[in-house]
Amino acid sequence: MIGADPYKTEGVILNKNHFESFIRDLLLVKQYRIEVYVNQGSAKNQNWVLEYKGSPGNLTQFEDVLFGNNDVAVSVRIIAVKLGMEGKSRIVGLSCIDTTATSFSVCEFQDNESFSNLESLVVTLAPKECLLIQGEGSYEFQALKQVMERNNVMVTTRKKSEFSTESVIQDLNTLIKFKKGQQQNIQSLPEANLSFAMSAISALIKYLDLTSDEGNLNEFTIDQIKESRYLKLDSAAIKALNIEPRADTSSTLNGNAPTSILGLLDKCRTPQGHRLLAQWVRQPLKDLSLIKERHDIVEALVNDNELRSNLSEDHLRQQFYNVNVVALKTMFSDPLSELIKDMDKFQQMIEQTIDLDSAEKGDFLVKAEFDDELKELKNTMNEMETKLQSQLAKVAFDLSIEAGKSLKLESNQQFGYYFRVTLKEEKVLRNKKQYIILDSNKSGVRFRSNKLNDLNDNYLSARDKYTVEQKKVVAEIIEIAAGYSGTIKATGNVLASLDVLTAFASVAVSANKPYVRPEMLSSEMGECHFCIITGPNMGGKSTYIRSAGVSALMAHIGSFVPCDQAKISQLDCILARVGADDSQLKGLSTFMMEMIETAAILKTATCNSLVLIDELGRGTSTYEGCDDDKLTLLYKVKPGVCDQSFGIHVAKMANFPQDVIEFAKRKQAELEDYQDSVFEGSDNPQKKKDIIKEAEILIAEFINKCKNLDKSLSDVELEDKISTFKTEVLSHENPYIKTLLAAS
Repeated sequence: MIGADPYKTEGVILNKNHFESFIRDLLLVKQYRIEVYVNQGSAKNQNWVLEYKGSPGNLTQFEDVLFGNNDVAVSVRIIAVKLGMEGKSRIVGLSCIDTTATSFSVCEFQDNESFSNLESLVVTLAPKECLLIQGEGSYEFQALKQVMERNNVMVTTRKKSEFSTESVIQDLNTLIKFKKGQQQNIQSLPEANLSFAMSAISALIKYLDLTSDEGNLNEFTIDQIKESRYLKLDSAAIKALNIEPRADTSSTLNGNAPTSILGLLDKCRTPQGHRLLAQWVRQPLKDLSLIKERHDIVEALVNDNELRSNLSEDHLRQQFYNVNVVALKTMFSDPLSELIKDMDKFQQMIEQTIDLDSAEKGDFLVKAEFDDELKELKNTMNEMETKLQSQLAKVAFDLSIEAGKSLKLESNQQFGYYFRVTLKEEKVLRNKKQYIILDSNKSGVRFRSNKLNDLNDNYLSARDKYTVEQKKVVAEIIEIAAGYSGTIKATGNVLASLDVLTAFASVAVSANKPYVRPEMLSSEMGECHFCIITGPNMGGKSTYIRSAGVSALMAHIGSFVPCDQAKISQLDCILARVGADDSQLKGLSTFMMEMIETAAILKTATCNSLVLIDELGRGTSTYEGCDDDKLTLLYKVKPGVCDQSFGIHVAKMANFPQDVIEFAKRKQAELEDYQDSVFEGSDNPQKKKDIIKEAEILIAEFINKCKNLDKSLSDVELEDKISTFKTEVLSHENPYIKTLLAAS
């Protein structure tokens, strides 16, 4: 129980590290909404007030907790959706904000009642949260909610008034950083003409309270989402192709083996690279020239071991050498050269204004040369430091230990200057009243003498005055540095692309069997546009069709593919109906779920789409066939059909009772319809098929003739007629019928 009577409540007490880990798990993994309350009263007169709140898409107030000691390796996106009508067409207005990249993206498009276009866009953007107008009773609201839930996006409902565009122009003019040459008014940009998207962006601004933070002013960019640039993917394809790790499973199996395409390809060395790769796997390209450009770069890195090794193992070196590939020069070498020139000026400013010697000690101060008052304060601080250093030798002599080894003089932001003695020498401080113990930990015991205490107070006082005095100069430095934010972002974007493509090359060459560059073809029809994969139970059919989808996806994001050779046509979308699951919470059976997903595919697919369907209507999950056996069989894919099923063999492997196995064998023998019979021509699959088909027609005709005989005939007459029919059948000399008669 927490608190005092009568306000006790159930709870648990967490230390700082556990609290931060708990918050990180709730927001980033579980994707929950959280609120933090603070008691502004006393223990007896409690007054709990909401201090912080956050959600998967709104992490602003928890950034220090979530990312304070870590690089941000995930993108935090939140979208808002506003529906409208133009004539009889349903229009979807969507706005997306990426708080990591400080960017707005907007678009408007027509959609059907299933919102399949919206779902494809949600898959592409991978938002954590979606804002919708309150309207629980409407069909459209429920349909939108289902789309978001299917893609693990938290739905947050907001009042209709928050989607008002009354102040959106003014707010955007405050937030947007306009490019050089652009009119400083959002209304001059084409994005402002998207009325439904502007309503959505208004809701985002209010929900995140962006205008209240001065750090957001003139920091955001805005652009239109070009859906036509990317392949469409549905949520079923994301799951079927294992593009991303599943939240309900471990990230690895069998030690370090990746369980997703993202995990397989993510050999990136930078946080920007991790974020960009996660974006690329959801945004396969449609433009063949852009795809081939990425393939060119990956191929160059695959062929140049030294360059690839330096980029991958040395964490993206700042300079390129011997860059002969046109794509590498165009995408990386030339842009980075220009950016480095811009950053040279920034570096010079830092070196001329910041006291780098103090920065090494953790004190970030402006150089004293800027102001006479700063010079005087700096001299005072230097004098104090000299006196502080002299105390080290005196204390070492007093304690009879060696200065610089067993005893050190250190400083930090929390304590200022202090002595630290190793735990091994801790006993020298016992019964020494002239020394004040600050704390003790694994690194040793921190303490001060009375003299050091006074000197430290004087030093901190001078440093605080220095900090106040330098504020004007700091403000000017920050203002100048802010002008380089665009250059820094551009540098990060270029390095992120290089990081991802280097990861592609590293994966390609480090695989047990090196990946190959796919030959990308135009969207013209190839030799075959419809394939039916047949084979025995657990023969690898599902794995085979998934591998085709994975290879197509990897090729379209610019990666090499795990094949001996590959020719892949330009696609416009990848859709899947693989695996069977029911949805008990929604009251949908397995069959109904299949029908819903298949209907969405039919509405979305074109002649240039890759559609993967695994045993539609079978009513069982492919994952039920998983087995813990460690044997890995190798299969050869051949044209033709499989005319046998090895279900009984699988039952044996699954340890079915022996009496059940024997009963199944007897039933199989009765029902096999002599498919395994050997007769003339049965060694040729196509000829065997034709012979059996002819036999089935003859048998059907024979049965129909017998059924149509006059019932008034005597037994002798009936036997004569049937004998005549039989002679007619035998006159065709069908080998299959002969075998049947011989077996009977």
